[in-house]
Amino acid sequence: MIRKGVKDMNITANRLELLAAVESAERIAPAASPLDILKCVCLETENGRLTVAATNQEIAMERRLPANILENGRTAINAKILLEMLRRLGGDTVTFEQVDAPNTPESFSVSVKSGETEYRIPAMNAGEYPRAEIPFPEDTVTVTGIPDMAKRTAFAALEKASDTRRCVFLRFDGGNLSAVSTDGVRIASAKGECKNPANVNLLIPASSLARLAQLVTNKDEVQVGITGKTVVFIKEGLMFSARLMEGQYADVDMVMNSLKPRFTVLTNA
Repeated sequence: MIRKGVKDMNITANRLELLAAVESAERIAPAASPLDILKCVCLETENGRLTVAATNQEIAMERRLPANILENGRTAINAKILLEMLRRLGGDTVTFEQVDAPNTPESFSVSVKSGETEYRIPAMNAGEYPRAEIPFPEDTVTVTGIPDMAKRTAFAALEKASDTRRCVFLRFDGGNLSAVSTDGVRIASAKGECKNPANVNLLIPASSLARLAQLVTNKDEVQVGITGKTVVFIKEGLMFSARLMEGQYADVDMVMNSLKPRFTVLTNA
């Protein structure tokens, strides 16, 4: 479901908190997309908080942070431009106010103020932004160690494949969590930590898992749940969703069990 919003906005937020949120969003927004709107970060006020959202239509991210909201609204700003502005501003807070261009009600810009500095940049119609609703799953399990799992497995997936070889296979087996990937030539596997029992298998594109790994740390306790064909990862202030793939994954267990090592080397790497 796509949300429709209004243009007017007048808010003040902590600059460093917003900078961190936009850094996360910029990793999601596809810089090379043929659609300019997808290159944007969507800023929207909801229930007394500011939501920073981004999507590439396969994955979606939302970060929520407190803000002083004088006027509710929604806007879309190029992610790279906004990120560089926030990095260059020096004040503790930053204020966003949308300004309509004279005689052209469909054209507007955003005033970005911090300290003695003010930028004015063009904004896009947020009503056209394909911000997807990220559903809250009914049942979740708690996991840690996502960046390590992604680092040790995502590289072995076949990125440009159209089948399950582009995925990392996540297996929840009781209280155990494992990840495996293969491109048909090599196999990589890793273990994570699952805080509560679950029995489910997930096929998540390796690129999606790698993006998630940039948004959390190994120590973060992340809630994982499934809604339909989407997997949702939740931690305080962050929601991340990715499409799941369907299909049969290679029987990696059979391959691994059939291997007979001729020698073993132990090394620091």
